[in-house]
Amino acid sequence: ILPRNAKLKFTRVLSEQTGKGVKVNLKGFVCNKDYNDGQDLGCEIIKKDMMTRLAIDKDKTLYSIEITIQEKPLGKLFLKVE
Repeated sequence: ILPRNAKLKFTRVLSEQTGKGVKVNLKGFVCNKDYNDGQDLGCEIIKKDMMTRLAIDKDKTLYSIEITIQEKPLGKLFLKVE
């Protein structure tokens, strides 16, 4: 759960399969406003920057995080914001 005024940053992915091409994509957040490449690794995430239309629950507080390596799924997490 991400508290209302908190900040979050994905700094690295630890896995036996990590290497080049690792991408962390928080659905509903755009790190690079000029070009959304879906890479949120290393970006500071604040609730006010989240796009509620991409939340996956009716309360608009739950977001999907997809982790890929060379475009292949590595894992999926969920982030709940207050």
